[in-house]
Amino acid sequence: MSGVGGTKAVHWVIGSPPTVAPNYYRMGIDTLDELALWQIWKRLPSEQRTKSLRFHDVEPPILKTIESNIAASINAATITYLPRPRLISSLPCRQDGFDLSPFTLEMLPAGQKRAKHLRELVAHLPYSESIPA
Repeated sequence: MSGVGGTKAVHWVIGSPPTVAPNYYRMGIDTLDELALWQIWKRLPSEQRTKSLRFHDVEPPILKTIESNIAASINAATITYLPRPRLISSLPCRQDGFDLSPFTLEMLPAGQKRAKHLRELVAHLPYSESIPA
């Protein structure tokens, strides 16, 4: 069976590690449940969930399980995420100065500094109460 225009399979390569959390800047995602990764993660056996809680250190077989389940949920043949070490190695000054919390659930000092600055910039605006501290 062929897809649109005779397509036999769709393979997704995602140019970032799996997004595991909305970050301070929101990325248009308000809750963890909006992320495909969490939908799949909740269905993993308990032992695999425990092993993968530090998403930036997730074991390759568990990540492959997550990727294959996400692929199945969107009718793709495969999904492959950019591994976190590859992302870090591509940054001009490694992870210094970058907020990687969407991929790790851990906000680094650079992200905390930017979040504080953003809160100060918008403090006088009428919608600033909705920005988390």
